[in-house]
Amino acid sequence: MAACFRLSWKACILGMALVALFCPKVSAKDAVIKSPRVVTLFEPEEKEYDRYAAAISAIEPLRVERDQRVEETLNPFFFCWMKARWGGGSGLYARLLELAPEEAPPGAGPGLRRAQAACNAYLVKSSRVIQSLDLDVGRFNALSREVQASRDLKRRVTQQAYLYRVASELHDGERFPAFDAAYPPRPGAGVGAAGAAGAAGAT
Repeated sequence: MAACFRLSWKACILGMALVALFCPKVSAKDAVIKSPRVVTLFEPEEKEYDRYAAAISAIEPLRVERDQRVEETLNPFFFCWMKARWGGGSGLYARLLELAPEEAPPGAGPGLRRAQAACNAYLVKSSRVIQSLDLDVGRFNALSREVQASRDLKRRVTQQAYLYRVASELHDGERFPAFDAAYPPRPGAGVGAAGAAGAAGAT
């Protein structure tokens, strides 16, 4: 999946250390709406954009983690070779995932396999986040194209995603289902139902 929309945030939301490859699916329909909700900038008929904003807010730290792991595990010369050949952006990681060992330059070695594993883990986790918000990958990518085509819509989605990220950090003791899909809570920890999926599912 090529996630078309990118944010410029440097910080990751709380819980990055808890990321696991397989995590439970949480449906937005199961959210308890009496829990605290995030203010939305969208009208009820625009609920898909609200859910899209929640998804990219939860996915962004996964993208950052993938990028860091790829850069850390790949031979620096191989990484430069990739960028020179394929350019930057999400297309680079899609090509990396498809690259066969025999097509790689000498010295790629074990680092290539670990980098591909990081890319594959990103696809699995981000897909689960998207599904937790009652979207599918195809619709998510279609919304990405719509957002990129409209300056005003892109601004509103970016602002809404920021609200979800801040809310996920400020609600102590509350878990956000869309973020739970990417960051499972510790065993025995309480799981609330507010936040990104709650607001998105209730709009």
